[in-house]
Amino acid sequence: MALKVETKHLGGMKFGSESRGHTILCDLPQLEGGEDTAPTPAETLLAALGSCTGMNVASYCKARDLDPSGIEIQVTAEKTKAPSRIESIVVQVLMPARFSEKDRLGIQRTADRCFIKNTLLMAPSILTEVIEKQ
Repeated sequence: MALKVETKHLGGMKFGSESRGHTILCDLPQLEGGEDTAPTPAETLLAALGSCTGMNVASYCKARDLDPSGIEIQVTAEKTKAPSRIESIVVQVLMPARFSEKDRLGIQRTADRCFIKNTLLMAPSILTEVIEKQ
């Protein structure tokens, strides 16, 4: 199944990406030439990883009739240059104390199956084409 997102310039350094009727905005901080009206593309990538991980955790909880309330996902990254990119990422699943050790281990295994994590670990080929707009 193909996924599709269309991204359009909204002025300055701000872009809006649309998929299935939903819009995600990205901008840069003021110190980088933006207006700081939305997360940066890198922050949006981290949000995708955190959300994907959280959805996997919520699915685990739902399948076992566990309450996922209070679960939080924190994603942090270190940037590097040459080439400019994210060098390392840490995903932390913060669990309320009420979860058993068995469920914590199950949640760890489930979190590690995140689609976005797998995509980042097994990098897809990326082809950039510059095409005249019709």
